[in-house]
Amino acid sequence: MRRPRMKGRVVRTSHQSLCLSDNPLADPHERDLYVYLPPQYDGKRRFGVVMMLAGFGATNHSIAAWSPWKPNAIELFDRLVAEGRCQPAILVLPDCFNRWGGSQFIDSEGTGRYQTYLADEVFPFLDAEYRTIPKREARAVVGRSSGGFGALRLGMDRPDVVSVIASHAGDAAFEVSMRPMLTSAAIAIDLAGGLRAFAEQIPVNGPQNASQFDAIFVLAASAAYSPDTAAPGG
Repeated sequence: MRRPRMKGRVVRTSHQSLCLSDNPLADPHERDLYVYLPPQYDGKRRFGVVMMLAGFGATNHSIAAWSPWKPNAIELFDRLVAEGRCQPAILVLPDCFNRWGGSQFIDSEGTGRYQTYLADEVFPFLDAEYRTIPKREARAVVGRSSGGFGALRLGMDRPDVVSVIASHAGDAAFEVSMRPMLTSAAIAIDLAGGLRAFAEQIPVNGPQNASQFDAIFVLAASAAYSPDTAAPGG
């Protein structure tokens, strides 16, 4: 049976980022944004903003992907608003993907200034284009996995921008969670012919097995948290 139509609407727009224009990985600085406007949005009333961050290896397009079998996150949010179980708000899905599968949503010399992009560019862009409540008290950031980590960091690092945080299984305890990946990552990198060869190959086809996934995540995390700009891949 076909699911009921959404009560609100989704706008897909794009934003030219200044702070990502010189990112060290030469990833695109023009980024797509999905903006959900609740059914109460009439161009007069103002609404709070909820920013949703994707997990590692996923993008805002992944969150917005349509499935015939189950609602995506935007549709679930729309249902909660329509049923009165959630206060209406503007939902924004930004794009912080990079060639290593995810920026971890922080500022890094190895990947780019993605936290600054969210805090100082995406929120002001929304305030200029839509009827938002342009105050930290009316802003929330949520995410899962790496997106949950990004939400925590944005809330802790930029309390001047957001006041509410939700982290679902956010990355944490790296000495425990990442240590088991190191052996399989080392094997995948060795099979590829070394780190430089792996760094050149992996953005083209993505990880083809669990070991390669561990390896690209280790590479992404290293570039984000402990960059060495002189090394291959940062």
